[in-house]
Amino acid sequence: MSSSTSTEGDRLRQLVAFRRVVDHGSFSGAARASGVGQPAVSKQVHALETRLGIRLLQRSTTRVTLTVEGLAFYERLGPLLDQLDDLEDEVRSSAGGMRGRIVLHAPVNLGSLALTPLLLSFREAHPEVEVDARYEDRHADMVRERIDVAFRIGPFDDAGVVARRIAILPRLWVVSPTYLATHGAPKTPEELQARNLVFYANLRPGDRVELRRRANDDERRREGRFTIALRGRFVANHTYAVRDATLASAGVGLLPTWVIADELARGELLPVLTDWTVPASPLHVVHPSAGPKTRRVRALVDHVVPKLVRREGVVPSRSLRR
Repeated sequence: MSSSTSTEGDRLRQLVAFRRVVDHGSFSGAARASGVGQPAVSKQVHALETRLGIRLLQRSTTRVTLTVEGLAFYERLGPLLDQLDDLEDEVRSSAGGMRGRIVLHAPVNLGSLALTPLLLSFREAHPEVEVDARYEDRHADMVRERIDVAFRIGPFDDAGVVARRIAILPRLWVVSPTYLATHGAPKTPEELQARNLVFYANLRPGDRVELRRRANDDERRREGRFTIALRGRFVANHTYAVRDATLASAGVGLLPTWVIADELARGELLPVLTDWTVPASPLHVVHPSAGPKTRRVRALVDHVVPKLVRREGVVPSRSLRR
């Protein structure tokens, strides 16, 4: 009995060690995460490979990479270990408050401006839950990076995830009062096209943005549409920088309404060309498709989403309207 228990325990330790090496990209990183020495991790992975009779990892002096067999094994192993973690968490939670770790991913602007206060209030309600918030302007691999929930702005077609649209984020062309006094407001899309535009860096110079007319009373454009090519002398990879440049009268800025709600209310930024709209960006909450959502993840989403979609400048999806 004790021998069997020891063997099963060794197998689990080997599996966990292998996964941590892959997740952290090195034996040393896995050792730090495990709180043990690097030789112990190497020994566990070597024992796993010996037991399976295959090489799972290619080792070099600078990096560790998965073999073909190792990748297939890792992709099957991850959800199983996650389910084991979730089971333990559910059992612990049933005896008291929620606990455990949630890894969340979101764009920098959304995270810093909107999500952080909501995550902190969630933590106050559930002090034994650890929230690991990762704010980056990229689409992370949720399965590979073991991300529990993500908030994403814009369209995407990622495989292996389940997405729910929770809102749309309208965008406006805006200028500062100083710019307006100096240059006047563009009154047509053609005039806008001739201006210096300030925009976010995921829209490249030369990219085209379609404008749609609110009231189709222009006989010259029965479709009520006009496409402009983005041109400008200031492009930034941070929405705050686009906002600040527009406030400094660098040009006509294209900005999400929710980011500049305060500036609009104070009259520091003024909408222009309001007869024409820019397509809004969808906002999704995203989960890995493999495995069920844990109780703590469901609780976090239920706490954050209703408050997030009621921010000024955010239009909630129909299912979330009250």
